[in-house]
This record gives sequence, C-alpha cells and structure tokens, in this order.
Amino acid sequence: MSLPLDINEDSVIGKIQSGIGIKGNKLSKSDKELINLQVERSLLLKTQQQKYVEDLLQSNSNKSVKIANIQILGTNDQFRSSFINQQLKPILQNNTGNTNLSHQNLQSFLQNLDKVNTNFISSQAVKEFQCYLETFPADPIDNSINNPFYNLSNPNTNINIPNDTLNIVPVFKIIPSNRFFAKTGTTIGDGEGNGYINFQFKNIFKGCENLSFDATAGTRTKSSYLINFNTPILNKINFKSENLFFSNQRTIDWCSNHLQSLKGFSNKFLYNHSDSLNFEFSIENSLRSISVSNTAQHFLNSSNYLIKNSGDNFKSSIAFNVNYDKRNDFILPTNGFYFKYQFEFANNLLRNLLSNKYQKNSKLFSHFIKNQFETQFAYKFNSNLFLNFNFKSGYLHNLNTNHDPFLMDNFNLGGPTDIRGFNFNGIGPLSTKFNSNSPIINNSSSVDFLNVDRIGANFYYSSGISLFTTIPRFAPTLDSSFKFHTFLNFGKLISIKNIAKHSNQFFQLIRQPNVSTGFGIVFKHPSARLELNFVLPLAANQSDSIRKGLQYGIGLSFL
Repeated sequence: MSLPLDINEDSVIGKIQSGIGIKGNKLSKSDKELINLQVERSLLLKTQQQKYVEDLLQSNSNKSVKIANIQILGTNDQFRSSFINQQLKPILQNNTGNTNLSHQNLQSFLQNLDKVNTNFISSQAVKEFQCYLETFPADPIDNSINNPFYNLSNPNTNINIPNDTLNIVPVFKIIPSNRFFAKTGTTIGDGEGNGYINFQFKNIFKGCENLSFDATAGTRTKSSYLINFNTPILNKINFKSENLFFSNQRTIDWCSNHLQSLKGFSNKFLYNHSDSLNFEFSIENSLRSISVSNTAQHFLNSSNYLIKNSGDNFKSSIAFNVNYDKRNDFILPTNGFYFKYQFEFANNLLRNLLSNKYQKNSKLFSHFIKNQFETQFAYKFNSNLFLNFNFKSGYLHNLNTNHDPFLMDNFNLGGPTDIRGFNFNGIGPLSTKFNSNSPIINNSSSVDFLNVDRIGANFYYSSGISLFTTIPRFAPTLDSSFKFHTFLNFGKLISIKNIAKHSNQFFQLIRQPNVSTGFGIVFKHPSARLELNFVLPLAANQSDSIRKGLQYGIGLSFL
C-alpha cells in the first residue's frame, strides 16, 4: 500500500520534511519512500489505538460504574450551582432515573456524558468543554448502612455494588464564553446596503441569561432595533423563554413606494424535544403603520387598496410553531426530510381593552387565523447526483368582515428564492384605480395597469424540484461548495374570501399555476446560499412581473 504525496507545510509529510531540513524539490526517491512509510505507520498506529479503545468499551459496556464525586475546573464561579447541577443531571441518575443514585453501567454512563456535553455547548455560554475520567480501585461489596446506596426505607431494595465496579471521578474543564461581545459591519446585496451593530451580554445572572441588542440602518431599512433577553426555564437548556422588543422602518418599492413601520414586543417559549424536533409558542402585541407620501403626484399613483390600508393597525396574536428536521444540512441538504407548521390567531384583545372611540374603527385591528406549512425532501442518488423537492402553502382566513386583510398580513410570491423567473413579489393579485371600489384583480388581461399595486393575497401554494450535480474537474465531489442544478418551479397566489366555500372546487383553485424552469450555478457558503441562474418563465398571467435571462439570489431557504 502506498499513499500519495501531499507536500505542504500543514500536511504530515510537510512537517516531517521541515523537521529533517529537506526541501520538497530535493527529495530523492528513497526519501519519499521513507516519508510514506512513516506516514503509513502513524496512520496504522492511530487506527489500532482507535480499535483498541472501541473493543475495550464494547467488552466492558455492561460493567458497573460508580461516580464517587465530580470535579469542575475553570468556571471561576461564573455559573450558579443550581445551573451546573441541572446540566450534570444525566450522569447523576442511574438507569431508572433516580437522581439519588449514581450507579450505572459504562455504556449508559458514556451516553449520559454526551448529554452533559450537549447541554453545556448548546447553552452558548461555554466556549470550550472538556472531560477527563480518573479511576481508582473498587471498594469491596458493602451492604451495611454505611453504603451510600443503602435504602433505609426499604432495605430489601438495596443495591449490591459488584467488586469489579469502575470507580470514576469525572473532571470537567469548562471555559466560559466572553460575557460581553460587540460586532459591527456592513452587508451589501440584492440592491440594498446596510450597516449594523450588535452587542451581546452573556450569562448575566450566572444561569445562561443573555441580553442582545441589534441596530441596523441602510438604503431600504431606514432603522431597525431589536432587544432580546432569553433565559432557560428551570435551568433547562432545552426549555427557554425569549422576550423581544422591536422597532423597524423599511421602504417598500414593489408596491407604490411607501414606508412600513413595526413596533411592539413578543414573548416566546421554546422547547427542544430533540435534535430534530422543537416547538415554539409566542404571544405578540404590535403596532404596524403604513405611510404614503402626501404629495399629490405620489398619492395619485397609489392604488385605493394601499390608501385604505395607510395609517395604524394593531395586532395582538398568539402563535404556535412546530419544526421537524432530519436533514443533514439546512442550507443545501443531500439527504433527509424537513417539515414546519405555523399557526397564528390574531384576536380582538386590544380592541376590547381600548375605548369606544377606537373600537368603532375595525380597520385599526387585525383579526384573522393564519395557517402555513412547508416541507422539503432530499434524496442522494449517488456520489454525483441528488434531488431536492420543496412544497409550501398558506391560508389566511380574515375574521374582520368590515375590512380586507391588512397589507402587511398578506402572503407574497415570486423572486429568486421561491418561484424563480419572476421579479420579487411579482406574482399575484393587483389593486388598481379602476374605480372607487378598488377591485382586486387575480388574473386579468383586460385592465389597463397604469396605476397598480401588488398587494399580495391570502392563499398560496408553491413547489420546486431541483436536481443537483457536481461540476467535472472544477468541483468533482459533493463536498465541494459549488454545484450545478436544473430546476422546475410552480405555484399560485390568489385572493379567496372563504376557502370553505371553494372546498368542492379545489382543483380549480390550483389550476393554471405560474411555472418556470432554468439552470445555474449554486454556491454553498457556511452562512448562506448563492445562486446565479438562467431562468425561463413557462406559464404566467399578463399581470405578473416576469424575468427572463440571468437572475441571482442569496438566502438561507430556496424553493
């Protein structure tokens, strides 16, 4: 067996060369053979050591383990004892879950040790976590009252500790994260430039309580401020509470250039049942505003729907989300399944609390039920080819019979990250100045769209199929950041007053979808995904804003 030479400073061979003072371009054939043998020997020793440890653990997996005590180093009293005890709880309980006992076998002990590691790392208050195990000779069997496992209330249930029990002292070295962190920077992309600043205060009360402040300003985002205080509930890392206060103003240019602002607060409760399943319950109270320029020219160029929605709107809502994610990567998965469901109910709580002066104006309050779900399936055919299938759908049922849904509550569709081949939010109904009733046009080719606004709608579905392949020579493996893909996207966005009345005409609702296809290059960055595609719309309504040719997109979630 021979290994290919990889001569660089970071490789094993490069280090060996530098150690013996041999230049890469002066290596003789015998020197290369010697270096290869040394590398093979080190790899063989590593493999043998790994196999020895695996065999040792396997042969002793049922051996009893007794935790005499636990030592923790490096915390410098930066954590409360109650918080530390909760994270160590997995190894302080035996197989039956009794926390008064620390008697377990080696296999369960190592599994519980992984849980402890996960608890500390996922808290984000720990920068580094290490564990060392120290052992000492086992004690003889002791069934007397001096045995720490002796049960006074029921002596017949006392545990006999075998004389081959491993007496282990776990030694944890915990290096806390910096308690204060600040970051500034700029972001440029998709025709927008922003500057941001972020402050983080971690582990404020020594129990993984974190406070963060974000501020952003730019060309479209006039201002954005977010304060987030989150803390574990009952010291449990997988059960958290988040309290958010937010305020932002953003210029919207895809719907008669206007300003949208949002101010409010939200309380969230997050429960991570496992690595793949988590739940979220939230309560939000917010004030939304739409500002249309009062200049005569701008006012005349705005649709009646936008003018009617201008001003303030209150929303008091409760929401529930569930996420199930078994994908091997959330940005560009090659295998796995993902499902997400979102439910939101905007109630009349604020309206009932305010005076009669405001109660009479139903436009001021949002009252609806919104349901959304999305799913993704990824399948790997071979080492060069994999498939992604995505489907999304949502429906907003307006409970306010005196007013249409507020503009900021509607769904929007179209753009480089969902249905490609269309401009951003370029699909769906239009509001025109056709007459004073401001008709909402779903699909029409007989109206003169001189002064129109894309207002979104309350029902949509969209789907996409993408086939990814490696790029020969340039990116020959799936581990490469670059991929080539071909795709087919389709979907529809329409306004429905009551979906229950259309239940018997479901296929008429989904017929004549917008369809597009194309191909392009995908670049997977650790923090985002970038695409440069050649797109071709295959089916569109005359009122849709299509885009042919090159189209680029950047984001985390693509159709």
